[in-house]
Amino acid sequence: MARGTGAGPAPRTRRPASRDDDDRASVWAFVWTLFAFKLATVALMLYHQRSAVSDAVIVATTWYWFPLLGVLATAPIAFHIRLRKARARREELLRSEWMLDEDEARRGGEESGSRKTMP
Repeated sequence: MARGTGAGPAPRTRRPASRDDDDRASVWAFVWTLFAFKLATVALMLYHQRSAVSDAVIVATTWYWFPLLGVLATAPIAFHIRLRKARARREELLRSEWMLDEDEARRGGEESGSRKTMP
């Protein structure tokens, strides 16, 4: 039988990256490079010239990064708070659905007879 006649599985092909993906990656690479150079510049200024004037220049040229850093720092915190709430809600739903005690719900209700019977 000749190859390519449909006998056998088709070879896996990788989907080519779209232009939007390339553009997005380029933009993020530029932003992170800009941020790294900004940090390096601030570090050099602090190391070489420690005075009130250099402090004022640093504050004047970097103040707009602080809100961004605040947002970036609160994102993981918000994620973990939401994750804890979702897990607590899941445990509550399991307890109410299977009529489990709190201890049984934490163990997963794996023991035989862990389900209570209805009166």
